[in-house]
Amino acid sequence: IIVPNLLGKYAIEAGTILKNAGLLEGQAREENSDTYPAGQIMDQFPKANTPANENDKVDYVVSIGPKIKYVKMPYLINSNLETAKLSIIQAGLTVGQVNEEPSEEIAEGLVMRQSVEAGQEVEEGTAIWLTVSSGKPELEEPVEPVPEEGVFPLAIALPKEKDKVTLVIQRIASDGREVVYSEEVDTSQDSILVNVKGKGTGIFEIYIDNELYDRVEITFD
Repeated sequence: IIVPNLLGKYAIEAGTILKNAGLLEGQAREENSDTYPAGQIMDQFPKANTPANENDKVDYVVSIGPKIKYVKMPYLINSNLETAKLSIIQAGLTVGQVNEEPSEEIAEGLVMRQSVEAGQEVEEGTAIWLTVSSGKPELEEPVEPVPEEGVFPLAIALPKEKDKVTLVIQRIASDGREVVYSEEVDTSQDSILVNVKGKGTGIFEIYIDNELYDRVEITFD
């Protein structure tokens, strides 16, 4: 009987291959390997293509993949970005995502945060994320408070020559005029009180029957 080649075969296949060759499955142990993926047979005893007797046992070694190596994380805070990247690579790590954030304490272009703390043992090849200062945050321009709309009770004396008149009040602004009141009113009363709405200080013109009656300045509280 010739011992079959088990190298590169997965461990779950070994029993069937050996049985078909008239041999028995012996002891299996595990070892790290940089060549064979985890689960594959990386060595056997006796070796392949050697003579054996029927029902002889064949031992083999199963790969559990490469041995994990750990390296120490360097201190990167206050380093410029290029220096930090070089330190990461020299430590056996890889450069991950780089973000920017404003900072009051860290100068622009320097590392202000690293994803793994300095001195910590990490798996070789781990991607390290960096946050770099974009400088001091921009100061926001102060926003002028918008005055709230107020109401001013505007008293207007009415003429007695007619029973009814058309009363119009216009707001005068830099971009034109706005009619804020337009009604036909009964002159049997001596005056009328019109609640005028607005913000800040405004100029208003009062018209009675299309003739300018008065011009007033109103300051709204």
